[in-house]
Amino acid sequence: MAAARLSAAEAIGKGLSGGTLSLRLVAVPYRDREGGASVPAVLHIDSPALAAAARGERLDLHVYGYALAAGRVLDAFSLETTLDLTKVGTSVRSEGVRVLTAFAVSPGPVELRFFVRAGAAGEIGSIRRLLEVPAPVDGKMTLSPPVAMLPLTRGIAVPLSTRNGPQLEIPFRLGSAAFVPDAVSLEPGRARDLCVFVWRARTGSSDPLDVTGEIARSGEAPLPLRIEGVPQVVPDADGFDRYVVTVVPPPAAPGAYALRLTFRNAGRTARSETQIVLGK
Repeated sequence: MAAARLSAAEAIGKGLSGGTLSLRLVAVPYRDREGGASVPAVLHIDSPALAAAARGERLDLHVYGYALAAGRVLDAFSLETTLDLTKVGTSVRSEGVRVLTAFAVSPGPVELRFFVRAGAAGEIGSIRRLLEVPAPVDGKMTLSPPVAMLPLTRGIAVPLSTRNGPQLEIPFRLGSAAFVPDAVSLEPGRARDLCVFVWRARTGSSDPLDVTGEIARSGEAPLPLRIEGVPQVVPDADGFDRYVVTVVPPPAAPGAYALRLTFRNAGRTARSETQIVLGK
């Protein structure tokens, strides 16, 4: 356990990324109905390397996460647990493990850093992410990045409170139905639902927003992304509308792209963007 903490301190302190464990991170800048800023996040510890570490009937798992601004720690959490593989081994080996949390932050640039150590052999992984937490601006529409949605029943999802945010919301829900956000992967011609949190700053029309989309990568012209049907709009008491947008990517070479969704209404325009992987 001391070795795990030492490795975590080095990786987090230096902002390292990499390791034998494959990690994915989804983070969404958010503010609650009282205006408090936070960054809800989901860390996915992918299954292949985790399965290799899951030997015998136990899997020791150590996860550390920090939110920083200008080199100062704003919030943090740590998880040190042992999974009983006689009960959850099938899920660990097929789906990996997801950790859900929400960091208490302030508006402005925020850096998230995570470190994971798993198994008796000490497989490790680390990841970092820079993001901007917007301050509320009267009359300005703000959007979250698009996220894919997984059911809570898929795999192991561990909710954790942070040091400074035990009462913070994890706002990944459509009405009363909770979901787990995931990084976006698409296949040409295959429809997939994405969710965008839309803060409308309700000073204008309440009509649904028009949504258009594209995918693009450096040195190439953007390709249109078909929006199938009318987006589903799910209002919430926190002031964010959840827009569920069904996208259908065009034929394109596999690889990494930027996915952009543009929302328009009553003379206002805002863009939601994320990095995606397009498969075959």
